[in-house]
Amino acid sequence: MKHSIPNPSAEMPAWLTRNVRWFVTDWRVSKLMPITEGGVAEAPCIGLADRTVGWKELQACSGNGVAPFVNVHSLFEHRDGLVYLAHRLDIVQAGEWELLVGHDGGIRMFVDGKHALTEPALLNPLCPARSAVRLPLSKGQHEIVIAFDLAAGMGWGIMFQAHPADSAPRAKTIMIDDLSIGQPSEALSPRREPGHWKVLPYEAQGFSGKCVCALVNTGAPELTIPLNVQGWHAVYLGLGSDGINPKNNIRVKLSGDAAFQHRGQKYGEGEEVLFKCADLTGQDLVIAQQSAGYSQAACLYFVKLVPMTEKEVEALRRDCRQRETKRLISTIDGFSFIYEHMPTTKAELLEEFEPYRGSDFGTIWWQYSGADTVNYRSRLGTIAGENTHDFPRPGDRYFVQAVKTLIERGIDITKVAVEACHDMGIDIHIGMRPCAWKGPPPFEESMSSNFYTSHPEWRCRDRDGTSLTRMSFAVPEVRQHLLGIFREVLDARPEGLNMLYNRGIPVVLWEDAFCDRFRAKYAEDARKVPEDDTRLHDLRAEIMTGWMREVRQLLDSFQREQGLQKRLALSAMCTGTEADNRMAGLDVPLWIREGLIDQIGIWDGGARGMSSQPMDVAYYRRITAGTGVTIHPSQTAWTLPTAEAVLRHSLERYDAGADGLLFWDANAKVDDGLLWPMIGRMGHVEEMRARAAMKGRSWPATGEIRHVGEEPASRWSAWEGF
Repeated sequence: MKHSIPNPSAEMPAWLTRNVRWFVTDWRVSKLMPITEGGVAEAPCIGLADRTVGWKELQACSGNGVAPFVNVHSLFEHRDGLVYLAHRLDIVQAGEWELLVGHDGGIRMFVDGKHALTEPALLNPLCPARSAVRLPLSKGQHEIVIAFDLAAGMGWGIMFQAHPADSAPRAKTIMIDDLSIGQPSEALSPRREPGHWKVLPYEAQGFSGKCVCALVNTGAPELTIPLNVQGWHAVYLGLGSDGINPKNNIRVKLSGDAAFQHRGQKYGEGEEVLFKCADLTGQDLVIAQQSAGYSQAACLYFVKLVPMTEKEVEALRRDCRQRETKRLISTIDGFSFIYEHMPTTKAELLEEFEPYRGSDFGTIWWQYSGADTVNYRSRLGTIAGENTHDFPRPGDRYFVQAVKTLIERGIDITKVAVEACHDMGIDIHIGMRPCAWKGPPPFEESMSSNFYTSHPEWRCRDRDGTSLTRMSFAVPEVRQHLLGIFREVLDARPEGLNMLYNRGIPVVLWEDAFCDRFRAKYAEDARKVPEDDTRLHDLRAEIMTGWMREVRQLLDSFQREQGLQKRLALSAMCTGTEADNRMAGLDVPLWIREGLIDQIGIWDGGARGMSSQPMDVAYYRRITAGTGVTIHPSQTAWTLPTAEAVLRHSLERYDAGADGLLFWDANAKVDDGLLWPMIGRMGHVEEMRARAAMKGRSWPATGEIRHVGEEPASRWSAWEGF
């Protein structure tokens, strides 16, 4: 049953998908056929209805940063002749469509039996958008047939893309392809020099220019690229690699922005990624290299500015004002960004949050790090690794150095996080990982709590008495200590607090504090009853509900003390199923009935130590019906599959009754030029349906870089000599 959610628009904005191509992946290929004297240019049309040509299925292959490629060479190798490729293309909306064919062997293309395009020449290597045609197509299926010249094995195959043509009346697109105009000029160099961007000439399909690039350890400074335009534009960046590292990253902002954002090259050379839509009047583009922490190479080929129509601008402004789609939640762990980038200023910290501006993320669950390991100056907690001298990883050292520097400069990370979210109109809940007290070797020192070390008597114990690296919530002193941490972060004025029960549960096992309560209640030894004894689960649930009541009381008391009008929220990530919640002592229905909780994240696939059963959205829909408590099934950003799979899974969860979606560590994808613009609008449910209806594999447009410096994009590579 579909869950009805209001949605402002079902139409995909042109600026969102202008740089996206949908590659057709499922084809039928004919048997080998003789080529006539006139060559492929005179090949006749043969349709799928013709059974005499021996149609067989052929799937495009992709990987290692290569867009889906239909490899006919694997079938026919060095044989000469002609083969036909055919596909029934689904057109989801009537209008002008652009069909692009990448090919090395010559082709002749037919659409619905009519000639549409011919390019007979052989050209190696294959260019993904070598030949293109615009055609008016009605909604529904259209038969695409391509005659392909094998050229005695020199023709390897095709790539086929289809996307709606941009037919809106707009001013001319501006292409800034000579980035040697960047300022200050002293930051540029024709040679590889530390502290400079190297300028390299390049040639691409249809244009040429000069790119700027920096190697991993170059330490290139900020570079300002004059834009000299007025009005609203969609800004796209042409990103490349340094030739060594497969993934590259650049920091980019407009001169009027609060902070840099990160964009990465992940899918191909000259990859075109969306930066943002903005009024560029009086603004320039500023780029920088990620040099602190784990430094990254950077290469920028071009900047493309596409003017927006008045209709598009008004739609964008209207979209920014509405709240109906702000139903996404992101978790941010308060560690990884600092670990990777070593921010030591407020502006650098803001880079963690800036990508969420204008998105459908309405809430961020920000974590201060662990249970009582923190990333701010605390009276009660421990800065993870503050007393460590030999770190397991460079990033662990970067984290400690960054946090100590920020504290010395009087910068409170928690307050910066709250202020950043409020500046963007996003709610923020400060989250706790209740089991994160001490890491396993080699992290036993860099991830360790002083409170944990000082109180071994309050740790959880297994059934056989083994002491565990987690503190027991059955111990009142442990709960009071953690309430003290929560009270510290409330001073930053977040909208609520958050418990992440997907990270290490149960937090009540067979320690004395629990066993004593069990004996007092049931007159039996908890260590001797079966592990599935329901009384164990009941008592753990009683203790954990008591903890949730204490947190709720803390929030309500703080609200009264500060004279706040709005109720402070309590959110929690729970396991995927009723059975796993019960095993962990999480009585979620009781929390809802008592009004303790406001927002629930559903962990995908159970929790650590629990089963691996799939999440049961219907169960959560049932227990929250009519209560105002919202449910948000989770997806882990750094394990996301293709864009098409993400859309499919997300729509299934909306249709099952989800109020919104939750992305665990969404910041892991903020530099992904294909996924992030899509993820950021996944509160627009009907827009998601329109995008999901697009058949094929989505892929970013590429600049088809043919020549960089003295090295051409050729099958005869300079690498062969080394």
